[in-house]
Formats: sequence, structure tokens, C-alpha cells
Amino acid sequence: MRRFGMTPASGMLRYLMLRPEATADPESYPEGFVPIHGNEPVDVVYGMLKRGLFVAPANKIEVIHQLHGAVESLCRSEYPVVKVDDIVSANAKIREIQSRILIRRDFWVLDDFNDPEQNKSFGVQNFYFDNYKWSQVLWKRFQFFVEEYFPLSEHSHLLYTEYVNLIKSFSAFEQGTRAQPVLPKSVSLHPPYGVTTPSGFTLEPLELYKRWLTNFRKLFQINSALVLNAGTAVVPFVTKLCGVHMVRAVDSRPRCVQAGRKDALRNKLFSSVSFQVAEFLPEFKAGEKKYDAAVFYPDESSLGDLNSPETSIFAPGEFGYAGKLERFFDEVSEHISETGIVVVCCTNMHSLLYPHLPNPIELEIKTNRRYVLLDYYDSPVHSKGSVKTNLHEPKVENYSILRNKLRAELWVLHKIEAIEHFGFVHGIPGAKPPNVGRRQMGTQSLKSRQRILKNHVELMGGDWGTYKSRLASMLRESADTEEDSVAQAVRMALDPTYPQELSEKAKVAVENSLSEAKLFHAEVQKQFPVQSPREYFDKNVNRL
Repeated sequence: MRRFGMTPASGMLRYLMLRPEATADPESYPEGFVPIHGNEPVDVVYGMLKRGLFVAPANKIEVIHQLHGAVESLCRSEYPVVKVDDIVSANAKIREIQSRILIRRDFWVLDDFNDPEQNKSFGVQNFYFDNYKWSQVLWKRFQFFVEEYFPLSEHSHLLYTEYVNLIKSFSAFEQGTRAQPVLPKSVSLHPPYGVTTPSGFTLEPLELYKRWLTNFRKLFQINSALVLNAGTAVVPFVTKLCGVHMVRAVDSRPRCVQAGRKDALRNKLFSSVSFQVAEFLPEFKAGEKKYDAAVFYPDESSLGDLNSPETSIFAPGEFGYAGKLERFFDEVSEHISETGIVVVCCTNMHSLLYPHLPNPIELEIKTNRRYVLLDYYDSPVHSKGSVKTNLHEPKVENYSILRNKLRAELWVLHKIEAIEHFGFVHGIPGAKPPNVGRRQMGTQSLKSRQRILKNHVELMGGDWGTYKSRLASMLRESADTEEDSVAQAVRMALDPTYPQELSEKAKVAVENSLSEAKLFHAEVQKQFPVQSPREYFDKNVNRL
């Protein structure tokens, strides 16, 4: 029933041609699906869907719309969420059921799609458009919009969830959408189909990012930035809005890049933001100037693992949310300067859904140790609506058991080689700011930075001492091996008890050395009748 093909324009493009002989019961339903007229009991239709049958409306969109909502409610009641782990299994079942609810690709032939004489129509478009404008003009434009993504010659049916998402994307494409309070009200975005429009949930990590970049851009001399996974272009626009002179955004979807360029030209403030198509990171050319910061917001991947689990037994880390972060840390180092900064905006959704897996960012800091933690912020997620970061997946209900633990996070890292450059910022004893940054990274700026960080933690209801102890414990658990000088320096900046611990270790080492020297001299006296002190010293010098 399904064929998959790769196209450079849209990545994975799905061709859906319904073949009756490949369905569950072709003898009883020769069309390949069960036509729904609206008088069928919901329980009966739900049982058909669970048996693998497809359903589609006979002549009205209203019938399939009401059925879609009723079936989802039944599925959620049959698979209740008692704990966070149940969200994964419940969403997988909902996705399976929804994938069998179809609508004709030539949906305009259905009776209630549009009535231009009475200016009436039924559908989710009534939430987004004026009924008169839709029935006269927009219904025809919508057909051309759908034809661009799902050609009629290659699709006999659409999933009803796809049909609803197409209308939502058509609304954003025609009328624009806004990303307040991260971007001003005057900034309108026009993302294409396939990209999730900004929501309260997806914008909360960016609020932390905007606040941090506004406060510390001058301190860390961030004048150029590379933004991965541009998507709706919110992240590159926020970066430019905070005063970064040169912003370059990359995305693997050409339509996202094209839409981002058009949105940038609509507002003079963002006209200098450049967009480029790249599979993940742009190709690095020798002699090319490196960036001061690299920003990554893997928003669509945080829920993508729900229905596409990591199945590879050889390299499971290369898939999903954790895989993208692993690849990002592997490849981004050649794109940023020696004193460049890496910024990751995310939520702790992955850690809540998969508590048995390590946090990918903490794993990079503790185990791989290629980057050092420079700043960390988090705040409770205040959005109470459903969570959806991937357009093609079911929404995740924001249950209380999830809402109470869900947090937006901002991780700021720098290379391990730049520990000398950032030593003064970490507060390492004896470290001095570099000559080029003495004014920006002087004592007053450092105190201002620490005061802002402390005020922000207290504003979000956190405890300053708890934050410092958490970061210190992360470094303390980094490895079973003895800490090197870099780890000791960073821990000294974060853990107030660590200097005392080092002094105790040094005291024990000195006492052992003195006792060994005393024993050595006693043995010299003992061997003096048969061996000279010089000869004994030459043979046992390694003991001292």
C-alpha cells in the first residue's frame, strides 16, 4: 500500500496508493476501506480499526472528523497513562489507530467541503479562516497547496491527520504565525508544510536562550553564530535580535530555507541573516573564518523517539534525539573557533520518557570530556497545553505527572582546549583574562555575570547553592579514573569544599613522602658498613 522514495526537496516523501488486494479484508470491502456514513456505532468502527481495516468518509468530512476525535478518546481511555513510561506505549497505539483513518485525496468532491452559494463549509479551516473568504477564494488555493506536497496522481487517499495538518500549515503559510514573546509582534513567520509552528512549549527553551544571549553576548564576544536545524527560523531571528552581527542558519529542508529567506526579507532587522541548505552542518572549507558560537535546538527530535525507537544493536546512539546530539558534538568543533561556544536549547522530555538512558549532554561532559560546562539554566515549563514538536506524530497530553517534572533547559559549553581562556570566568585561582578581553571580562563584568546568574536562579524558584553542588557532582561522577588538572580546576571553581579535599590529599602525600625519606636514611645508616652512602643512593634513587 505504501511506497517510499527519496527526493531532494522534502527528504522522505510518502506515496499512498490504496490497493484493495493488500488490505485486511478485500472480499468484504472491495474498495480497500470501510465507507463511513455517520450512523455506525463508534465502538464498532474502533474494533474495525484495531483489526487493521481502513475507514474513510462516504460523502461528508464531518463524519470522519467526529469519528477521529471519538476514536482518539477511546484509545486514550483504553490505554491510560498512570506513569511517565506509559506515554510511550499509549502514543504508539494512538499513532497506529490514526494511520487507518483516511480521507479521499480529491476531498473537494465531498458534500460539505465547500458551498460557495451559501458560503458554508465544514472542517478545521473554520478555526483559521473567514468562512466567506474560504468559500470564495481560499478553497481553490488550498487545492494547489496540497498538490505541491501530495500530487493527486500519486495519492488516492490521505491520512486524516495529514489533512488537518495541511490546513494548519496552509493557515500559517497564508496568514503567517507569530512567536511571541521571543520575537516582536510585528515579526510574522510563514513556515511551509512539514514544520511545526511555534507554540508555548517549543518557545520556552528559547526564552532562556534569549535572556542568556542578551546578558552575555558582549562578555563572550559573540559576533558570529551558526544555527542548526533552522526550521521556522525562530532561532536565527532571535540570535540576530540579540545583537549578533553575522548569523548563518542551515537546514536540510529546502522549503524551510526558502521560507526563511522570504521571512528575513520581510523585516529589515533580519535581512542580513543568511540561510543555506545542508544535510546537517555546512561543508567546512580550509581558510574559512570560524564562528564564535554554534546553536542547536533539536526540537523535532525530542518526541521523534516515541514512535521510531532505536532498534540498531550496533550503534543505537546514532538514531533519534540522542543520536543527533552525539553527531552535533562530533562535528561542530571544526566550525567554531578555539574560544567558541556551543549552545544547546532543549527540554528534559527525553530523560523523562527514557530514564534508563543517560542524558546525551551530560554524557558528553562526563565521559567524552571534549567540552566543559560554562553555563546551565533551567526553568519549569509553564505551558499547560498538549506537547507536540513533530508535525507527523500524535500530540502528547500534558499530564500532571509530566507537567510537574518537565523543564526547559539551556546548556552552554566550550572546548576543553579553551579552559585557559575561560579560566577567569570559571573563577580558577591564578587565571587571568586574555588581553583582548580584559575590559569585557574584567572584575566588574565577572561580578555582574555571577549576580545575573544568581538572580535568574532565584527568580525561577531555584537555590543557588543547589545549582553549584549539582554541577560539581556532575564533574565528580565524570569517571572512575583519577582527575586530571583540568577537572580539578573546574571543580575548584564550582565546589567550595574541593580545595579542602585537595589540601587533605596533599597533606597525606607529603606525610608519605617524609616517612619514605626517613626510612631511606635509616637504611643508608644500616648498610654503611658494607656499602657507601653514594653507592646506595645511586642504586635506590627512584625511591625518593
